[in-house]
Amino acid sequence: MSTIKQTDHYKALGISPTASPREVKESYLGWIRYFDHPEERPKPGTLQGSLIEQIEQVQRAYDLLADEGLRAQYNAQLKGVPEAPEPESTPAPPSPRAYGDVEGMIAKRKQARCYLKFFGLKEKPFELIPDPNYFYLSSRHKEVLAQLILALQENRGIVKIIGGVGTGKTTFCRNFLKELNSGIDFAYLFHPCTGVVELMQCINAEFGLPSQSQNKNELLHDLSQFLIEKKNEGRGVALVVDEAQELAPEMLEELRILSNLETDTDKLLQIVLIGQPELDKTLGRAPMRQLLQRISAQW
Repeated sequence: MSTIKQTDHYKALGISPTASPREVKESYLGWIRYFDHPEERPKPGTLQGSLIEQIEQVQRAYDLLADEGLRAQYNAQLKGVPEAPEPESTPAPPSPRAYGDVEGMIAKRKQARCYLKFFGLKEKPFELIPDPNYFYLSSRHKEVLAQLILALQENRGIVKIIGGVGTGKTTFCRNFLKELNSGIDFAYLFHPCTGVVELMQCINAEFGLPSQSQNKNELLHDLSQFLIEKKNEGRGVALVVDEAQELAPEMLEELRILSNLETDTDKLLQIVLIGQPELDKTLGRAPMRQLLQRISAQW
């Protein structure tokens, strides 16, 4: 290693020779945020040369100072070398904390882009919104998915899936809807309704049917005509109800009544209930025994 003034690498990161490993890392991350979009912040005075040269200086300094062994060798080599005089004020590396809440949020977004670049990712893999593209099918998930698709193909009426919080029910549901073949039309309900009429309105709206009427019989008539038309076309129709544990008993009873829509040989509407274990407790009550008997398969 060539002889370098003691302050060179430390000054490149804007830290003192006594900086802790954490301070080294924080300073390096601050420079990454700066390099990601330098025009939004004043250019620091600790580096010289072009942007590429500045990046190389910072990366070289971090690679050396972040490694305990290399840093010790570097410091040992520089023993006896006169320390350069410290400037009156050493500019600190850019920090999102210095720019307020708005600038902090901007810095976080820029850091996320650096994160994607560093790991070679095209998009952020960890989001709150479930993305079926990232759903991992375990052997258990595959079994349930296959059974569920088979149940719809065989027109089994009402089926039920129970899973605890965080087990991937919603993501599973969306993945399942992607797997449905073109021979099945479906409606997807993901929020509880406050009344029977609202439930019918939501179902009709999901199927693209008139849904403004406040009369339950009119809504039911439109739905029945739609189901008969689909049956004549050779298509199946399924209603997928997510977060079913949130439905009031009268809503569940209405779903049971809808399952009565049928021809002499086939059900016109199939219903998939997906919910947490609380749904089983509700269905275990005496008034729900008729609906419970209608459930042909459960997982």
